[in-house]
Amino acid sequence: MTLIQTWRFITIMPTSLSLSLSMAHLLELPQLMKFDQQLWVEVTVFKNVYRLFGSVGAAFEIGAILAAMVLAFLVRKHRSIFY
Repeated sequence: MTLIQTWRFITIMPTSLSLSLSMAHLLELPQLMKFDQQLWVEVTVFKNVYRLFGSVGAAFEIGAILAAMVLAFLVRKHRSIFY
């Protein structure tokens, strides 16, 4: 495996993990819409069900952006791969 192929894989991993957090929110939405205000506040604020979405999710987002920047730098001279 070449460096570019390896870095493509490294770029795909944090990107897919970041998108999986967004998809989890999307799939939970129909059920959350049925909650009344008190239940929603208890689940999201007091029980803190999404506590890791901010810290871990932010790391995935930043990692995905940085990995994509490095990948763009690595393939800048390979026109067919770059496009």
